[in-house]
Amino acid sequence: LIGGIHIDRNTGAPTAYDIYNRSIGDFYTYQATIAASQAFHLFDPLRIDQYRGITAFHTAINDQQDIREIENSEKMAAKYASMQAAVIRRNNNNPADLSTLTSDENFNNQVIKLESVEAGKVSYLEPGEDIVFPDGPSRPSGAFAEFHKILLRNICMGLGIPYSFAVDPSAMSGPTARLEMQQAGRTFRRYQKLLEDKVLKPLKNVVIADGIARGLIENKAGSQSTFNFGANVSIDLGRESASAIAEFKTGLRTAADIYAERGLDFESSLRQRAQEARFIKELAKEYEVPAVAISDIVESLVYAQQAAQRAGQAQVGEGGETQAIQDISLNGAQVASLINIINAVAAG
Repeated sequence: LIGGIHIDRNTGAPTAYDIYNRSIGDFYTYQATIAASQAFHLFDPLRIDQYRGITAFHTAINDQQDIREIENSEKMAAKYASMQAAVIRRNNNNPADLSTLTSDENFNNQVIKLESVEAGKVSYLEPGEDIVFPDGPSRPSGAFAEFHKILLRNICMGLGIPYSFAVDPSAMSGPTARLEMQQAGRTFRRYQKLLEDKVLKPLKNVVIADGIARGLIENKAGSQSTFNFGANVSIDLGRESASAIAEFKTGLRTAADIYAERGLDFESSLRQRAQEARFIKELAKEYEVPAVAISDIVESLVYAQQAAQRAGQAQVGEGGETQAIQDISLNGAQVASLINIINAVAAG
């Protein structure tokens, strides 16, 4: 038994998990023991033999606690400084018994000179006394803001997310913004892959196996699947769309990959596109108008049909093995370069 996880002595695999209810006061109450086959344990191991993961906030907990305590202290100091409306100093030598201002006493039976802090408070000082506010009455200072940023940067580094992405996007610009977006995207994809391997795929297999056992799904159904986690964060969607289209046309990327970046499913999106194209053609036939006048979605289909027809007409000869040579047009610079090459060859 390691940290509430029952381990098989022979194989080292988890066999069961003890579930506890944790109260606000950090008190644990045992609830139940669940078999490993009936539970999904999502964790991020740092070692290959680790049975329980460590939260990503482990390296940031201390800084988070410091930020909370410093902010509370700074708020209290700023409030006290802003509540001090005036200071009255007396230079006479008469004994000033400020204890007559209040009759409250502390635990040592000493009269308390200062009352509770309130807005617009007026303080009476004896000769030789003074009120000094650290760093002046203007708080919080610029140094506090910079120190606050340092602590936030430490937290972001522990989580693997750039500071500009998580806290201050105004600091990003141009290539730096794209670099930090990619860094954040890698962190997100890492946790998405972890969630997919630990929970989503096993859950999918259980659902498919149960459907086959109940006769709801044919046994021929495969287990291959894809999971979409929403669209990627982008600052220049037009540029990335143009790049994705160019990579798709050259065969460097697949349509499923591009659709997944937008948080969409490839098959359902293509089916929806086909349904829209058919509806547009039926609507154009009903109202006797060109389909292109309703939407440009069918224009690409028409272009594809025309390209296929031209490709079929370009094949000549027996068996269609010989292709017709298409006309090639050269611009002025290309013609001049070709003439220079011919003259150089002729001159030897």
